[in-house]
Amino acid sequence: MYDLQILGTAPEAEGLGYASALVNAVIFMADAEGRDVWLTTALTYKFYERLGFVIVGKDVVGADNPEWHGEPIPIHIMHRSSKTIDGTIRDAIKAEER
Repeated sequence: MYDLQILGTAPEAEGLGYASALVNAVIFMADAEGRDVWLTTALTYKFYERLGFVIVGKDVVGADNPEWHGEPIPIHIMHRSSKTIDGTIRDAIKAEER
């Protein structure tokens, strides 16, 4: 399992493809190892849906909590199942790791 955590993009770099490239690199590595990818996000779930993730759970941080003083924050738990890649690519990745 891969767990993608804390990905942010500077406002001036948004829309340039850096985040997509990084997430796709993680997806490629996970697929090469036959592993799923999981993540938790608040507002950017649509971005991850475009990359093949699906929402498997939702919650709201701060809802019904008298100690929480900000606006409630929606949280989305997302998952992407491993996709099989060509064995030649997998062998090349393993060779580079040696």
